Amino acid sequence: MPALGTPPGSHGLSDLVVLLVDDNEHMLLLLTEALKAFGIRNVLAETDAKRALSTLALRKIDIVLTDLAMEPVNGIEFAREVRRSIAVRNPKIPMIMVTGHTEQDLIREAMEAGINQFLAKPIAPKTLHDRIISVLDGSAKLAKTEPSAASSSSQGRDPSAQFAAAQRMS
Repeated sequence: MPALGTPPGSHGLSDLVVLLVDDNEHMLLLLTEALKAFGIRNVLAETDAKRALSTLALRKIDIVLTDLAMEPVNGIEFAREVRRSIAVRNPKIPMIMVTGHTEQDLIREAMEAGINQFLAKPIAPKTLHDRIISVLDGSAKLAKTEPSAASSSSQGRDPSAQFAAAQRMS
């Protein structure tokens, strides 16, 4: 039975292996706790994109949650490398970008790099759960868009809605 307060349907996630990539230890802890509340038992965390690539080459991972603003390799470059790497076990692995940077050009660039879903901080657990289910059930395709697909300003708009709108345009 799912833990109290766990979104419905979370009990099917227990066997997933999730890789978190964020250079902020506090964020890794928060995401790990949220995933465990969903019943996900296998959560790996890396604070560096290069080590995360190594983990993806060595381990079977079901889904990646990555931050955007990391050093020395940011989340967009990390996504590009995952998608084109021959060393990564599954270059089509579902990836969700979790970030506080919600500018439209960054959303578009993340989509072009192969991010499947976008989640703006601060994170609501239900929204995180919904994004995970979306990428796992295949309703979120590999994100690709033309440069002009999302040209409006992001101020005052929900970045997740912007991501969905730009995805529909592709």
